Amino acid sequence: MQRGKNTIIAAAETLKMKGQNGQISFENSILTDTAYYINFDANGVGGIFNLVDSKTKRIVGITNIDGQMFLAGKDVIIDSLCLKAGFGPTIDTADYSENFGIDPRLKNAEIRFRHGKNILSNLPITQIIANENCIEKFARNLTAPILLQSNKEFEIQIELPKNQNISNLPNIFFRLEMTATDARK
Repeated sequence: MQRGKNTIIAAAETLKMKGQNGQISFENSILTDTAYYINFDANGVGGIFNLVDSKTKRIVGITNIDGQMFLAGKDVIIDSLCLKAGFGPTIDTADYSENFGIDPRLKNAEIRFRHGKNILSNLPITQIIANENCIEKFARNLTAPILLQSNKEFEIQIELPKNQNISNLPNIFFRLEMTATDARK
């Protein structure tokens, strides 16, 4: 997927809208093109599970998110999402370049971004699953970018259908990739 002028325009417009109520000012921000990722093991889980919480620690190869809030002066605008399945002996050595299939119960789940009491995005997982052969980079562009403000807790959750658990398949892991624009004051 190519990111370009439209992504920056969307980020700028999001910042301008927030600036109208005094929270963020576009003129005082430096925009940086970035990506965030979370590798996770969903084997045997059910109900609602958090991908990001207060215990999330930055570990290269697993995630580049540290905790559930960004530091003061750093707002993040997420503009696309992609979910991949990978195979390997451990979560940090799994190969996500091929699509090893996604459990049907996960395909019926929803992914949710929460910021405080607000739900910023609530999508069916099928909207963000990488294409079947993963030959080309795939990401679902968000119609409304997700703005995660600095110093405010956020959560990324997956909710499975009631009474459903992910099959216990050894050595299958998942990777959520998020392209974003960091806005630093």
